[in-house]
Formats: sequence, C-alpha cells, structure tokens
Amino acid sequence: MKILYHILLVVVLSAGIVSASPKVGKIASRDYDPSGMFRGTGNVSLMVRCDISSLERDLVRKGGYDFYMIDGFGQSAAEPGDPVLPSRFIRVLIPQGYEFYKIKEIVPLTQVRKSVSKVFPKQKERHLGSTRKGSFVPLKIRAAGRRKSIEYVHTAKIRNHRMAVFRFSPVRFDPSGKTAEESGTFTITTSLELSVVFRPKTTADLSRSFKAARSETLIDNYIADTVVNPEDLESTAVPASAETSSIDATACDYLIITARALEDEFQALAGHRAAMGLTVDIVTVEDIYADYEGASRQVKIKKCILDYAENKGTLWVLLGGDDTIVPDQDCYGSVNRGETTDLTIPTDLYYAGLDDMDWNDDGDALPCEIADEGDSIDLYPDLFVGRAPVRSGTDAQVFVSKTIAYETAGYDPDFHEAALFMGVELWSAEQDRSDADWKSEALWTRVHEDRALALPADKYRFYDTGTDFTGGADYDVDRANLSAQINSGYGVIWAATHGNNNIFKMETGNYFYSSTAGDLVNQDRQGIVYTMACSTNWFDSQINSTDGYQSTVDPCLSESFIRNPEGGAVAYIGSSRYSWGYSFFNSGSIYYGASFQYAEQFFKMLYYDEDLLSITGSSADPALFGKRIGAVFASHKMEKVPDSESYGSMRWLQFSLNFMGDPFTKIMVKLPQDTDLDRDIDGEDLAAFISRTSTNAPDLWELARRFGSSISK
Repeated sequence: MKILYHILLVVVLSAGIVSASPKVGKIASRDYDPSGMFRGTGNVSLMVRCDISSLERDLVRKGGYDFYMIDGFGQSAAEPGDPVLPSRFIRVLIPQGYEFYKIKEIVPLTQVRKSVSKVFPKQKERHLGSTRKGSFVPLKIRAAGRRKSIEYVHTAKIRNHRMAVFRFSPVRFDPSGKTAEESGTFTITTSLELSVVFRPKTTADLSRSFKAARSETLIDNYIADTVVNPEDLESTAVPASAETSSIDATACDYLIITARALEDEFQALAGHRAAMGLTVDIVTVEDIYADYEGASRQVKIKKCILDYAENKGTLWVLLGGDDTIVPDQDCYGSVNRGETTDLTIPTDLYYAGLDDMDWNDDGDALPCEIADEGDSIDLYPDLFVGRAPVRSGTDAQVFVSKTIAYETAGYDPDFHEAALFMGVELWSAEQDRSDADWKSEALWTRVHEDRALALPADKYRFYDTGTDFTGGADYDVDRANLSAQINSGYGVIWAATHGNNNIFKMETGNYFYSSTAGDLVNQDRQGIVYTMACSTNWFDSQINSTDGYQSTVDPCLSESFIRNPEGGAVAYIGSSRYSWGYSFFNSGSIYYGASFQYAEQFFKMLYYDEDLLSITGSSADPALFGKRIGAVFASHKMEKVPDSESYGSMRWLQFSLNFMGDPFTKIMVKLPQDTDLDRDIDGEDLAAFISRTSTNAPDLWELARRFGSSISK
C-alpha cells in the first residue's frame, strides 16, 4: 500500500512583498515618463533595485562545506575550481524599438560579511556513461572574486517580446590567504541599484513578428512573471471577446507534421483537439518538401513552422514520427574543454527557436557551435514542440489513443498525485546511502522550499538504499519490482540511474529493457517519465561521433514506453545522448550536476508555477484544471539558457533533452477539495452556478458530476 503524505509550502517574502512567485529585482524608479516611453527618440534608462534583505538567507554547512543560502537562488560557478556561490538571473523587458546598450552604474547600498571555514569549489562534471569516479578539483584562489555582482548575459527573444538578461551574484568570496585556502569571508551585498540603458535600435532587427496566438496569454503570463517590469508588457494576446467569436479562418492553434502514410492515424487526434476549441492543421512532410525551399529537409520543415507561427498564430506543434519520419537537427556539443564531444546530438529545440533559421552559419562540420566559433543559434523557443516517436500506423494509433485516454480519464488522486522517485548508485555510496538516493532527496527538498504549491504530489522513495515499501532497503530496485511499481500507476516517475539506448540499470545487476517497458500493463494509469539516465531517449539513428556507438535498436527505451498499447507512459523526457553529474560523494550537499539541476527546474515548474496552469475563459484552451506539458518542458529549459552560452554540460543538455509526447497534453492535477465541494460558490450548488452563468467548459461539468451534484448538463 502506498503511504500518503502531503507537502506544506511557506510563501516567500521578496522585497517586502508577499508573493507566490518571488522576484529579486524590482523597478524602484525611472528617469523617463512611462506614458512617452514608446515615443522617445533618445536613450531610455531604467533604475533597477536588487534587494535580498527581506529574503530568508543563511550560512549553512552541508557535506562539510559552507554555503550561503538565499531563497530562490541557485548555487553556481563558472569553471572547475571556482567557489560555488548563490546567483540567479534577472530579466528586464526591453521597450519596443530599443536594444540593450549598457549598464551605466552599479551602486551597492548595504553589505554584510560572514566568516567561512571551508568553501566548496565547482567540480568537473562526468557523463553517466562512465561509472569511474573523477578526481576532486581544489579551490583556485585566482577565481575568488572574479564574478561581478551584476553581469549582462544576453538578450532573450520569445515570440514578440525581448528581455535583457542579467546574472545577479550577491555573494563574493575573499580568501584568507594567497594560497589555495578554503577559508575566508563572504561579502554579501544585500541591496544594490543599477541603471540599465536601452538605446534606439542601431542595427536591423532580425527577430520575427508572430501573429498572436489565441492562447498567447500563456506566453504573456510567463514573461510577466519573469521580468522585473511586468507593467511595461504590451500583450499581444487575442482579446477575450475575440476568442469567443467566430473562429479566424486563417488561424491554426495546433499543427501536426507527419508523413502522408500516417496522416489518417493522426486525424483522430486532430478531431479531439478541434473538439476542445482549437483550430488544427495536419501538414505532411511530402508537401513541405515540395512547397518550401531550403538546403535541407530540416530547414524546409522549420520554414513551414515559421510560416504557421508568423501568419496563423500557431503555438503548439506535434512532430508526428521518429527521425525516419520527421528528421531531427543534429548539434555539436563539447564538455570539459573537448574531453567529450559529439556532433550528432539530436534536438527538436531547433524547430521551436524561430529567430534563427540556420544553426550552422559558417557551414563547417560542427553545427550549433558557440557564437565565438561561428554559429548563432536561438535557444529560446517561440512555440511548444513535442514529438510522437512513432514509425508505423499501429504506433501512431497507439500514441493517439493513449493521449486522448489520459486527457479524458476520470481523476484518480491515488494515481495522478503519486510520484515515484527511483534510483540506484550512480558513482558511489557512503553511510548506507547511494548518491542517487541522497541527490534525489536533496532535489525534492530544493523543489519544495521556496514557492507556493500549485499542484499536489505524494512522493514514494524507491532507491537501492531505502524505499517507502514493505521491506525497506531490502525491497530491491530490480526489473520485476520496478515493473510492479509502474504497473500500480504513478502520475510522475523520476529515474536517477545509468542507462543506454534500451536500458535502465538496476540495483541487482540486471536491467530494465525496452522489451520490459513494452510488456508493462498499467493500462489507463500511464504517467510522465523524467530521467537523467544516459541515452534512453535515443530516438534517432545516428552514430555517436565520440565513441562510434550507434543506436541500432528500435524502439529505444523512451519509444517503448510511448508505443506500448497496454501500458508504459503518456510522455517521456530524457537525454538522447549522455547525461551529466558529479561523481564525488558529498551527502547532504546542496550542489549537484547539470542533469539534476534541469530536473529540479522541471519539477518546480510542474508543481509550483501557477502561470503555466491552463488559462480559463479561453475557447482555445477550455480546460479549467491542468497544465500543458509542452509549456512546462519548454519553460524549464528556458530557465537554463543563460547558463548555456558556452560549451559545457548545460549547453549539451539544451540539445539532448527532448520531449516525447503531445505538447498540448493536459497534465492531470488535483481539483479543489473544500469541505463542501459541490457548494463552492457562496453556498450555491456548483452545477446550478454553471447553468445560471451559461458556462460550457466541460471540466466544470465534470467537476459538478464528480462531486455529486443532482444537476446534469
């Protein structure tokens, strides 16, 4: 029997304001008239105040090292050997017609100092394709104090919005000596002001202009919650009155791209989406190749998607097939100064970032290089892309039926609210805990520590060194037990283990194979899998350029989960090549590798970001309770783009983390559970309220039915 328990979250204070979405930056003053900001011809300056004085913060000792903790801040460093210190990104909305010019002035207002005895240095990450532990990198004194308190990173372009992105690093480490000592002082700038200057655009603006999507509010809310000046946001969303009027014949909310041979199978999904109020088009790759120009099939497909986004307001794209049907874009990645490289990393992000069509500007053999080496690429998605990793008509039928069944099934809290956190030793174990165990639990703690809960979750531990099931640690993470747990039904599954294209590594030396996933029988209890295991999402047929390893297995593990007609998963997120982490054991530390950092961000977006909930009152998105998984997936990767400007594991994962599933799939979530559920509107019967107000949203009627109202639609 599953043990049920719930998580209570404390609302965080930020800059003196109670908020479920804490912001570090706050506009304190402006030196221009806001009413005339779009008419001026001169520079525009914004005074930004960064204040952490009201945030909970403390010097804590974890795993034998001193960390300075600030609510809402991550721990980061630039290079191995640099001290790991708190930082986060601040985004400032750029006025239309302007571009970032410079930071004019930075004025520290208040500072405090804390003595530290041992500072943790950033370590060299290792890919999970190797079980060998790496050597520990000591602290480098030359790195102390190298990071500035505020640094401009880049300009982000998302749909019709542009943001200047800055890294805010309020803590500086000053070593006590000139040798490689780990003791010294933290100097914490608790508040500062900076003047950000924007100038009228001096160069041609290459960013695209997109027709407003009918569910553009999802984008606007994300931007508004991200920037420090949301009041300057000019919404491009279609007005609500227009959404409820006749459907624009030129609009396309949701686009399916597939082969002509699979078109009929995807018609059922198109009909399902149309019944929800979406406008839907299916375009075949054969027609795309004939109708669009381009140097490659990928460019032609991207031009089609761009055409739909610019002229039809498309926000959701499903790639209906594996790489043999809809080709992926191969990318070059390099980690640890070229120790590990690959120029065949498949990514579907290419089809989402529409401000740059050519990801190989210099035309060499290394696509997607960093800007300094010849390629400019757009890592910020302008729409939400998912892939149905199918190859046959039967595969497509299974994918479509599973997607529809997941969205139309009745709500089951024992399934939808259950999260299985599974893991086996990655590199080492000490004090009766494997690193997969303590790192996954540390991840869960980090996810739940600084925001107000939007969705519920009941987590069950299933690690090699401890479980929440009968037998405890003696209940082994083996093929049979993992199959049994998945068959019992979990809304979310996290897997921290080694893998390759067709296996999860198990505790007892056996493996969970693609064929095992194909034999699962969890029927209508199929959830979402997120894993850090290497290569389990190898949906392409490329040869790895580093070691010559080729994915000769079809289906790979992710495809087996998705294609299984009797069970498996409705969505799968994992790396299509190596994943990355730290091989040393530091139980209790708050710092872990890139794959864990991405996962942490995903679960924060999944459980806590209210702005990714479906928007109510929109005929294009009528479901009242739920999140769209494509938006959650894209948003969690967007948060890591500023860390992905240079080569390394963060950039590698921007490419290799791919989403298998329908991006518009509504994640089933907990419904309101007051003491008198069917009398929730000032004592009025909920169904009577729906009838009186002429509300037609099907989820509201389902809510009324589920909680026993005597009135039916």
